[in-house]
Amino acid sequence: MNDTHPEIEKKMFELLSAMSPADRLHKTGRLYASGKYFAEMAVKKQRPDLHGIVLQIEIFKWMHQSELKELDMPKIEDHLLNSR
Repeated sequence: MNDTHPEIEKKMFELLSAMSPADRLHKTGRLYASGKYFAEMAVKKQRPDLHGIVLQIEIFKWMHQSELKELDMPKIEDHLLNSR
């Protein structure tokens, strides 16, 4: 889903294009870390009983739910839980 106005998207592209690759990497890394932090807070608020890998799986699901087909999640969870 993309709800960004085209003019804003164009301006963001221009700003990012003007940055060095290192600066772009740094900015996107910080953005991802912020998103993960807020996802973790949301999951912990809804499910304070979760810890460890189960908590990490729920955070992953929260962050990537729009990108993953629902049918893929059981395979991913099984892999994460059983590959340790």
